[in-house]
Amino acid sequence: MNIKKKQNIICWNLVVFWAGLFCSVCEVCADNPVFQSPSARTTENKRQQELSQQSQNDNNFSVFTRKHPEYEPLNIRFGNFILEPSLGSEVSYVDNVYAAPDKKIGDRVFALRVGLKTKYELRDHTIESESSIDDFHYADSTSENHKNARLYLGLNLNVSPDTQIPISMNYIKNHALRDDPNDRDGAVPTVYYTKTIQSGIRYSGAKLALAYNLGLTAISYGDNLNESGVTINNHDRNRKEVFHSVSLGYLEGGALTPYTYLEYRDINYDDEQDDFGVNHDSHGWAGGLGLKFKLSGVTSGAIKYGKMYRDFDDPSLAQISSGFYGVDMRWEPSSLLGFSLLGQRYIDEAALADTSVSVNTAVGLRITYELAPNLYLYPEFGYLLRDYQSSNNRSIKRFNQGINLSYKMNRNVWNVMSFENSEQQEKKNGAFPVKTESRRMMFGIRFQL
Repeated sequence: MNIKKKQNIICWNLVVFWAGLFCSVCEVCADNPVFQSPSARTTENKRQQELSQQSQNDNNFSVFTRKHPEYEPLNIRFGNFILEPSLGSEVSYVDNVYAAPDKKIGDRVFALRVGLKTKYELRDHTIESESSIDDFHYADSTSENHKNARLYLGLNLNVSPDTQIPISMNYIKNHALRDDPNDRDGAVPTVYYTKTIQSGIRYSGAKLALAYNLGLTAISYGDNLNESGVTINNHDRNRKEVFHSVSLGYLEGGALTPYTYLEYRDINYDDEQDDFGVNHDSHGWAGGLGLKFKLSGVTSGAIKYGKMYRDFDDPSLAQISSGFYGVDMRWEPSSLLGFSLLGQRYIDEAALADTSVSVNTAVGLRITYELAPNLYLYPEFGYLLRDYQSSNNRSIKRFNQGINLSYKMNRNVWNVMSFENSEQQEKKNGAFPVKTESRRMMFGIRFQL
């Protein structure tokens, strides 16, 4: 795709966004408190205060959100400007550094984490940022040494008591995992960069809530070498993704809150064809119905279900039509114990020969148990199925089990210990699955102000 065509795509999406913003504001003016009578505004303000107080009480009671002030950092404050610096160090042991099915190699890993969060609250707007650098060093397998970094900037504009415009920018430098078949042949971990810009509008009227989001993501991969010194070309994986999403439903506050949603995504690769002669440009959408719920103050969350489609510009790649779902549930049988269940079905890009994408199904369960105000236990269980859309019937199943222990010595020093066990089964062409196992034990300490 040439530069002029890409510029036209970006300009067209910006026009669509601002046109949608203008139309959304016009449609909701009738419910805006500015156009309501004094008595209606008084009733609405009282209702919003009650909902805010109820939310605050829930946060103080819930084991997921409750904070103990004596163990929380005071941060550095200059009026409405808040700084949250942190410094952490970790030492861990991994028994299968290269995620190999046999001849496993273990090693000790030392990590240094530096982070800084900032927040500036104006009367009607909020500006926040977050930056971090993670530096990993291996005792013996020094070729695995790498640095990850993240920079985030967010701005929330309160146009009115009912309308907000969030704007965010995100930059991430990361490295691919060794158990990912897209990157397993590299002599060193493959580095990739993700840049994202998002904006939209959120409106909460007397009865209805509307949210519209627009985003642009650019992903680029660095080239690598295999064990024989041959260059692995990753340029054909570089791409840009433009997405729109809109949801409309009743305002939250009751036991059941239904809503409907629609998402559209357009993906354009920098190279017209990859190394296998295939054009991976595509577009697709997903939509359906959702339900947010809060039952008896113990069970809450959201579920959604619908259909998702993906069409490819290359006629050799088959269209994808599949069911879509999302689950985010919390169950709190007591103020000290909570269960979180997350699930999602989604489409992910792939860089394998004779493969378009993978249709993934992910489910995770996390238990939060407060042993003491400064001591938390987190058992975790996860399952991931990657169903690659290819002629060789390739699929990957991954199972994770782990436990984390968080101990807050005081407001400035926190400790964490964890153990994770993972098992991955990769199957291709009906052959017996190849099994890969890995275990990781970690101890870390974090300093903060």
